Amino acid sequence: MRIISGQWTLTTAKHRLTNGDPFALTPAFSADGNQVYFAELDEYRQFRLMHISTYGGSAEEVKISNWDLGEESGKLKVNLANAVGNKVTARVSIVREDGLPVASHEDATYFDPQTGRYYFYLKGESQFDLPVGKYTVTAVRGPMTPVVESTVLVNKDNISEVSLSLEPIWDAGAEGYVSADHHVHLNGDGHYRADHKDAIRAMEGEDLNLLAPMSWNRWERRIDEAIVGRETVVDGRIVTQGQEIRSHFHGHVSLLGVEEPYTPWFWGPNNPTLGDPNRSNGEVVEYAQNSGAFLTYVHPISNDSDPFENLQKNPIPLELVSDAVLGELIGLEMVCAWTSPLGNSELWYRLLNIGRPVAAMSGTDMWVDFHRTMAVGTGRNYVQLDEENFTADAVLEAARAGRGFVTTGPALMFQVGEGARPGDVVSSGSQNWQATLVGTNDIDVVELVVNGVVVKKLTGIKAGETRQYKGNVNLPVGGWVSIRAYASELREDNWPTMHARPFAHSSPIWIESVGSTDAQARKKAALDLIQAIETAERKARAAYEDIKMPLMMSRFNEARNLLREIVK
Repeated sequence: MRIISGQWTLTTAKHRLTNGDPFALTPAFSADGNQVYFAELDEYRQFRLMHISTYGGSAEEVKISNWDLGEESGKLKVNLANAVGNKVTARVSIVREDGLPVASHEDATYFDPQTGRYYFYLKGESQFDLPVGKYTVTAVRGPMTPVVESTVLVNKDNISEVSLSLEPIWDAGAEGYVSADHHVHLNGDGHYRADHKDAIRAMEGEDLNLLAPMSWNRWERRIDEAIVGRETVVDGRIVTQGQEIRSHFHGHVSLLGVEEPYTPWFWGPNNPTLGDPNRSNGEVVEYAQNSGAFLTYVHPISNDSDPFENLQKNPIPLELVSDAVLGELIGLEMVCAWTSPLGNSELWYRLLNIGRPVAAMSGTDMWVDFHRTMAVGTGRNYVQLDEENFTADAVLEAARAGRGFVTTGPALMFQVGEGARPGDVVSSGSQNWQATLVGTNDIDVVELVVNGVVVKKLTGIKAGETRQYKGNVNLPVGGWVSIRAYASELREDNWPTMHARPFAHSSPIWIESVGSTDAQARKKAALDLIQAIETAERKARAAYEDIKMPLMMSRFNEARNLLREIVK
């Protein structure tokens, strides 16, 4: 561009100085205009000051020989170990008595939006240079490890030391379970790019066995597209890359076990239009079935109330009901950091009651690269699996079969009759049952559920307790039985979990056969689901107006006709 004004001519041009990996942030010219200074993150995800010639070349770090904290300083050494003295990785928060938070110098520092704590992951031991003062060091290691705290005084020019011992109150591996978080994201809107090794460190700190990050679309940005299907295994922990298709208006769905990304990544009203608008989530369901992937509707219901009490507010993702009715087997994200497990339960019960063995899935829906986020594993699935058979495929198969429980904190094991566990089949009639509830938070509601109806209310537990339950239940000729436990009131601070409502729900034990039904419950559920489809259809017609959507409308009709056969 050339600007001519009087006797002066200004010629400007633009050219790239850095390659975008890592991101160059907050650039500024030097006083003489010959250098550009900027900030970027190093391999430890720490910001450093860089400079590069205005005319290009290699960027170099501005070396800082001395930090002036503006006040006297000392050193704090933190040691983390388990009960037998072995070093462990844990989630740590350090704060001075005046509220000053401490950031990690070895890894990313996160902010918990629920409690306002800053936290990071510390592996074994680390030493910090800090302004003098009294500090509180808090550490946890997943939802089953109680909060451990210690207060320490940091003095001038001295080394103060804190040693914390972390021990879970329930050992999942010893009980035959592995833990999985089926829905997070590596990268989104953060200031750096995370990879699987970054996820592994967080998993170690949360005692999580498997993590499934979703490559996803933010409009036309296909974030992490290149690593769909990639798997990383480090020290027995697995990261397996899936995909989330965010068709927004139609409902977000995830694909687990996918090798090649599904396209298009988005469509629908109020989105950029990609050719023919006649699209449906049903196409993704078909793709999953043909490719061997597993489809789950993610973060479905946001409100605690029964969504069928006011369908006009359109609380159910548009195509979820029709896809669940027509699909061979799909998942429903029962627990998620952003949604209500109680609202999700009501939808799940209706689908189970018409004989659809919809799998209860879990996902935190956080971002590893973003500073304001909850921890991985806030929403997790515990499935029964022998350690020697621990693979990503085996975990997915166990989750699909409902062999375990989903949770935002407590552990909840369930058994009926002669050893039938979630995913199994039990006979109708009088049956003995037993359950075990363990939690690091107060749980005041425990309920036995048969075909979506609470048939028994039980006493809960205080934080740190383990309680055994036993009883007898008369099971109908068909349907399912399950148990759930939760805190009746939302709370601001539930550490070690980061969900406002500690909640756990076992997958169903089926009566007589998988997919069996109780006639009365089946008919009632079908009527509710028909109303949901008709509400979705009205919403779709209003949104698309004159645009014809025969693919989606035909699926609405097909699902509705199947449900009408049930209510005859």
